[in-house]
Amino acid sequence: MVIGDETDWSGLFHALGPADDLPAILAALRGTDPDAAGVAFTALWPRVFAGGRLTPATPPVVRHLVSVLHDPALGAGDHTIRPGVLFLLREVARVTADAEVRHRAAVDGTVQDWLAGHLASPDPPAVHEWSDGDRPGQVLLHNAIVDSFDLLPQIFAAVWPIPVHWPAPTRVMAAAATAMLVRHPELADRRAEVIAYHQETARQTADRHDCAGLVLGLGELGVAPTDWLDDPRLAVRTCAALAPALADEAEVLLRAAEHPRAFDHSFTEPFVAPAYRMMCPPQLQEGPRRVLIRTVCERVGDFPRLLAAASAAVDLGGALRPAAEFAPYLRHAFPSGLPTPGTASAQQSRFAALVVRRDDLWDGTRPGVAETLAASGLPYDRDRWQQVTTPVALDAAGRPTYDGAGIVVLTPPRFLRERPEWWIGVARTDPVLPRRLLSLVIDDGLRVTVEGPLTFSAQVSGGDAARLDAQRIIGEFRVDPLCWYGVPMAAALSLWVSVYQWHAGVAARQQFVDGVAAGPREVLGPADHADGCCIVFELDPEWIPPGVRLPG
Repeated sequence: MVIGDETDWSGLFHALGPADDLPAILAALRGTDPDAAGVAFTALWPRVFAGGRLTPATPPVVRHLVSVLHDPALGAGDHTIRPGVLFLLREVARVTADAEVRHRAAVDGTVQDWLAGHLASPDPPAVHEWSDGDRPGQVLLHNAIVDSFDLLPQIFAAVWPIPVHWPAPTRVMAAAATAMLVRHPELADRRAEVIAYHQETARQTADRHDCAGLVLGLGELGVAPTDWLDDPRLAVRTCAALAPALADEAEVLLRAAEHPRAFDHSFTEPFVAPAYRMMCPPQLQEGPRRVLIRTVCERVGDFPRLLAAASAAVDLGGALRPAAEFAPYLRHAFPSGLPTPGTASAQQSRFAALVVRRDDLWDGTRPGVAETLAASGLPYDRDRWQQVTTPVALDAAGRPTYDGAGIVVLTPPRFLRERPEWWIGVARTDPVLPRRLLSLVIDDGLRVTVEGPLTFSAQVSGGDAARLDAQRIIGEFRVDPLCWYGVPMAAALSLWVSVYQWHAGVAARQQFVDGVAAGPREVLGPADHADGCCIVFELDPEWIPPGVRLPG
């Protein structure tokens, strides 16, 4: 095998993954079976983008994908394949531009011998598993970056101008790719027209996901997208505020960080099927809330301003990636380690108390907590965290006073989540909490039906219920004219709340996520339904202890 432009990479490509060889995989992308095309594209990823690394197979595959990008047969009828290819090309451009590696390394006999041994191995290690013994192979990885970077102008020529006949999601993905591609020096003079495309398309699109992606692209292009900072859509205005050129803008991010799951789910329209609630732009593959938390901590150093957002982050611990997601706040809360007992600020004491109360941070339920704390120079010692207290002022007689005390004001939903026993009579970890919550809603006069392990609906008839202000009760946690108590309690402990109303023959609905309206109240039109309302509560699985379920 000869290393160079004319190399037959199929053998090495086959060694990089467990499925068919390069020709078979690439042929399936343009076959007649959409399922086979999807399987082929899935098999392609780890071979050309192994563990985030470009491989020796990346340049030849990129050349092929560029050549078939406009082929109507691409995807074999699976309309997600072309956007997927564009995302792959974007990632190649991002990695090569970030690496700043521009000159090929010499491929000597040592590298040739290593490659021959690698290909001869019956079970060669994957690229992301290469060890120090595979150091000659690093030359190939280095050259893969250089060769891929040199292809960026060719990729741009295939993508730009973006075809108007492509579906809107495909065009937005293509725009995301161009934002990375113009980082190549040869494409610097195309930057202005790419910026203009992003701006014009963002102004025209009504889709929040697409608009947010285009606004993020403007940020990547060095633009300050100030026109979208006051956009009524949470996804759009928050993505605008994430732009590096708006590093002095923190208020929008701070408000969003107080409801991180709302940002996670803000990219889809209300009332989509649960499987489609988490659909984020390509720039936020790390996870929307993680990007938000990291960025707000980079821009704001004053912990009192961060306290509300940090408090919300303590509740986070998704099932897919159960980690201590409040970690970025730790260096601001305790820059010099935990303060000695009796010397903490009110904000430090409040934050420490939240961490102490979460049993899952200390019982091994959530992995990586000890390592997270150690990385911030903090002890994995619950007793020590309990000693993070404020100074106690004494009067002349030696009695405690409130003089000089710092008062931390909590919103009612946050207070409820901290001390549910004060509001509903049971603690968070009490297994009877779901039953108690249902009883409170029933006491409000609503008919309750358990719909799933953590989902229940509550219905009530009458004109007053049909006219209730859902934003006031659920979004603002205020007492309503119906004197409900259990409803706002259940809403505050839910991740999703869906409100359906019928009044004078007209139906309407509104949905809330993490306490934030996903959109305005939507009038659906005429409906043959008696006056009343139905509220569907989906209890927060990141707050409700594992294994706790609503009674059947």
